[in-house]
Amino acid sequence: MDDHVLGPRAPVLRGAAAVAEIHWEAQGSGPPVLIVHQVLWSYPQVYADLIEDLSRDHRVVTYDPRGCGASTREGPYDTETDAADLLAVAEAVGGGATAMTVGYGFNLAARVGAKRPDLIPTVASVQPAAAAMLPRSELRESDVMAASDSVMELLLGMLKGDPRTALRSILAATNPDLGADEVRDRVDRVSEYMDSQAARERAEAWIADDPSEHARALGDRLWIVHSGPEHLFEGTLAARVAELYPEAHIEQLEGGPISEPGRYAERIRRLVKAA
Repeated sequence: MDDHVLGPRAPVLRGAAAVAEIHWEAQGSGPPVLIVHQVLWSYPQVYADLIEDLSRDHRVVTYDPRGCGASTREGPYDTETDAADLLAVAEAVGGGATAMTVGYGFNLAARVGAKRPDLIPTVASVQPAAAAMLPRSELRESDVMAASDSVMELLLGMLKGDPRTALRSILAATNPDLGADEVRDRVDRVSEYMDSQAARERAEAWIADDPSEHARALGDRLWIVHSGPEHLFEGTLAARVAELYPEAHIEQLEGGPISEPGRYAERIRRLVKAA
């Protein structure tokens, strides 16, 4: 890591294009678990209960990508730069970390895990539906909402012109169990956590990215844990995911890492032991 200078709890990283200070923290001790959250509309402490549970017997690492939290609020915010920053964090952690990923976080961890299995030997992709793993080239062959170019254009336009409304719409659609006050609180926290330009540019990067090559390279080191059918992907056969990633482990687990933190903590414990 010759081009990275480490500071207290925050390695100063040189990503693909610019120097950035990437803040990371570790809680607990034991086998490392690296949480790579959905940085487009989330923040590490949304998984506070899961982190607390896992940290009883694991070293749980969270980090703020550039443009977020305590990290440098300066881009670029493209996938390769974000993956390079994640790789540097994984090196600073010491390697051998099981990555629990959500959304865009999977795209990053798949790249690092495929290239450097010593740093991230196992990737657990937590999804609302198995079909969420499909690249847009696959989704376009269906009629699901997530495949609609007009929906994506509307989302990107809202992120540019009215990011709070865009966040509110996204959070309400992807978290139907949240009440109005909970959605408002989450929007406030996300808006404070991340730069609006970072959110917009990362959304564009995520929509354009196809991580399937990296996912296939992971082979049986990839675990896809999903909670079942989800309306944004309704109508898309989850069986196609198994065809694209034939060596991956695909399983359904009730709830999610926020609503059922104990259930997901136990699943990650078993996954770490099996790695």
